Formats: sequence, structure tokens, C-alpha cells
Amino acid sequence: MSRAFVYVEDRSSTLEMNALALAYRHSLGCAFRLAASIVAFIMLFSVSLRAQSANYDNFGTEFYVAFGPNEGGESNSATLNVMDLYITSHVLAHGTVSVPALNFSQTFTTNPGQITTIVLPNGNNRTKTVEVTQDQQVLPGMAVHITSDSEIAVFGMNHKEYSSDAFMALPTRVLGTEYRTMNYLSSDNSGDVLPGMFLVVGVADSTNVTITLHAASSNLTAPN
Repeated sequence: MSRAFVYVEDRSSTLEMNALALAYRHSLGCAFRLAASIVAFIMLFSVSLRAQSANYDNFGTEFYVAFGPNEGGESNSATLNVMDLYITSHVLAHGTVSVPALNFSQTFTTNPGQITTIVLPNGNNRTKTVEVTQDQQVLPGMAVHITSDSEIAVFGMNHKEYSSDAFMALPTRVLGTEYRTMNYLSSDNSGDVLPGMFLVVGVADSTNVTITLHAASSNLTAPN
């Protein structure tokens, strides 16, 4: 599949891909019985692993995110939608936010301790929007791509008149290949019951995704 695609699934299920999880465990149990050189090796190995795990946080230089549907909007033409990114950093950073499918691109600069707001296409007054409302489709170029020359933290907001969704983005360097997602029924502002949904964003070319269902989807696709 092409780079930066978004796949949308409306299944109330468990998604199993591969999750990036860094964990380690060791015990010095009877270390007093070990030779001093072995004890020293274990201690150095532990410090090394702790240093590696410390790198897995929400700061990075490349992110891909997607905005799922928010059903809390106005009944007629929207005017109050807010679909923004909020970016901050520890040091001065310069970057770009782009959505190829919408021909959107904007550069930004962050200053330490300050928040830089990027206003994304939000669908107000019947304009284009980053909000993904189609289900069970591959949508090339709909992922929001954020790059920076220094590490940044990225947060997102999808706000409508009666509902707000927010997220903290994770950089590509901490992503993995196996995930589980819990999806539950929702409703819109008219009270209609809606199925759960999840989105999958591919961050590399030729990404193949396997979805394992544990319940039937809203279009009655049987579980695996």
C-alpha cells in the first residue's frame, strides 16, 4: 500500500497486529553468591536497558496521525468544528505538517515552553476536512504527517458543538506491529446508536495489515 494511507474499520472487535512493548526483567536473587565480575556485568546490563527504555516517550521528529469521526456536530452546515494540532518542544524546532490528499501543507516553528497551534482543514462551511468518515476503506494520503528538525510533542483535538475528542501522538520510532483495540457502541447527537471504530495508519510502503475479529462487524462480517 502507498505511504501514509489510512485504513478505517468500523468493527467492534479486537485488532491484533504486533505492539511495540519494551520490557525487561532480571533479578539479582542470590547475587551475593555470584562472583564480583558477574554481579558487575548484570548491573551494567540493567543500566543499559534502562537507558534504552528511557528513549520510548512521546517526543520525536516524525509523526503520522488521523482524525476519526466525531458525531457531535451541528445538524446543518458546520461552522464550529475545530481540528487542530498542538505542538511543543524542549528546544527551538522547525517543521512541516502536511495532508497530501487535501493538498494541505504548513510550516511551523516551536519555542521551548510554548504551544504552537496548527489549524487543519476542518469542514466548516462545507470545506475540506481531515476527519475520516468513510468506513472499511483505504484512503491514500489522508494521514496527517508531521516532521521536525528537533524533537517535538504533538497533541490533537477534534471538537464539535456537542463533543470533543483529543489524543497524544506517538512518534514513528516507538510504533510497532501488534495492537489490540477495544471498540464500543457510541451515539450521535440525535441518539442513534453507532458502531465502534478504529483507524490504521501505515507509515511505510508495502505495509500489510491482518485484522483478527473477535465479534461480528457492523456489516455482519463474521469474527475470525
